[in-house]
Amino acid sequence: RVLSDAPPAMSASAFKTEYESVCNAEQLRPRKEVLAACDAAAGIEAGAELRVNGNAPALRDDRLLDVDVRLLATSLAKGGHPFAALDASYNRLGGECADALKELLRTDSRLQALDLSYSDLGGAAAEKLCEGLRENQALRELRLSGNALGASGGMAVAEMLQVNDSIQRVYLGACELTSETLVALATVLRHNASVALLDVQRPLINSLGEEAVAHFSQMLAVNRTLVELDLSKSGMRDHGLKLIAAELRHAPASALKTLRLRCNQVELKEPSCVDEVAGLFGSEGCALAVLDLSANRLRDEGALIFAEILQRNASLVSLDLTHNAIGTSGLCMLGHVCASHDGGLLHEVRLSGNRFDSAACRAWLPSLSAGMALDFTVQEVDGLFHAAGL
Repeated sequence: RVLSDAPPAMSASAFKTEYESVCNAEQLRPRKEVLAACDAAAGIEAGAELRVNGNAPALRDDRLLDVDVRLLATSLAKGGHPFAALDASYNRLGGECADALKELLRTDSRLQALDLSYSDLGGAAAEKLCEGLRENQALRELRLSGNALGASGGMAVAEMLQVNDSIQRVYLGACELTSETLVALATVLRHNASVALLDVQRPLINSLGEEAVAHFSQMLAVNRTLVELDLSKSGMRDHGLKLIAAELRHAPASALKTLRLRCNQVELKEPSCVDEVAGLFGSEGCALAVLDLSANRLRDEGALIFAEILQRNASLVSLDLTHNAIGTSGLCMLGHVCASHDGGLLHEVRLSGNRFDSAACRAWLPSLSAGMALDFTVQEVDGLFHAAGL
């Protein structure tokens, strides 16, 4: 929200002049990429994005450095800038710009999204950013994925979320988060009423142990705000899925609609896991609409079990089972269930990377004819059916 005493918004061209002035005051040359980003935002009256992404063609071979972002943050902190989003991801920042970013975030009332993903930030830099965010009331989206935040940086984010009530989307994938950090985040989200999306995929190897996943599942039982949770690449097995399913099953007020568990080790072999997952997806109170189990270990046995579970579900809209080594029997059963599943909302299924043969392809022809969104199509050649587009 814009504070009543905030400076009046300037145009992107006026901010460009301000930025050049800050650079000249320090006898440093303005970065042409920042000037070009200001030009690109010219003419947008509100909600402009200042995009200086290091992966952009203009910057790929000459990414921004600490000093560049320090000057940019200093210019933004003077107030009145027209930008709702700053994308400075994929640069070579280190931590020397953190003080300037802290001061920007402490006083800024216009930025709603900040992306610093994959920019060589460490725990100390994250701590400074979070100091600023403790006082910020405008930011809605924070992206720090791909930075080695470690235990100290992750804890700083958790502590910040205890007092910040504006951030709604937090991306901390591949941030070397420890088990203790994950427990802290899960604990904070028991009471945080603003975060709707949390991405903590790919923490430190094996850091999502039983204690951490138990805290996440217990958090889901009481949280009424979180809509999307990403625990991909965390080493989760059947036991972890069982804990989550059990708590969601008995938490009818949960807001969780999207659960991403790709690149884990779920097999759907443990009987207690199967019982809890079946109970969750068969319950009238199940709110999950998107489930991503891609690159797990379902194989035919797990796919057959999930197909049976799917028959009793009425909530799923999108299902991703790509790269699960599913063969003919599993693919055929899933195809038959999806084709005859009248009571549900399921309209998107992804199955690429599995073992389609002619029989499996034929099983999905009715779903294709009915207009279901699949990540493949079926072609007939010399009486045999083949999956195309996988």
